[in-house]
Amino acid sequence: MTKKDKKSFNRTLAYRATGEFLGRTVKNWGLILFFYLVFYGFLAALFSFTVWALLQALNDEVPKYRQIPSPGLTVFPKPVSGLHFSFSLSDSKSYQGYIDDLKKFLKPYGLEEQKNLTVCTSGNFFEQKCPEYTASFLLPYTL
Repeated sequence: MTKKDKKSFNRTLAYRATGEFLGRTVKNWGLILFFYLVFYGFLAALFSFTVWALLQALNDEVPKYRQIPSPGLTVFPKPVSGLHFSFSLSDSKSYQGYIDDLKKFLKPYGLEEQKNLTVCTSGNFFEQKCPEYTASFLLPYTL
């Protein structure tokens, strides 16, 4: 690097005659800093507002985690052959397996299994203890 090149490079970093640093004056650097402080401050405020709005939309009376995480349509019982159900209405043996699977799936929700639970009234929520699971409702049917 020659002496002239070194002088030119030093002039790029800091040019004392005009008071520039990296090609900008102190006023320009101040304006750039001010702009980015306002810009990122606005982004932080926007993010904070959206989080606040989301938290206001949550309902404390509804469980945050449910037994089925999928919000879409779900098929029970899940058949071995995928979502293809084939049976004949005239032949009860062809759909007896589906009936047995549904009874097995709904057994924990029957009246006999929930006889020690109490009915929750609206606005009066509490956790009920049970040997196998916790539930806060009664299903009025028998299998």
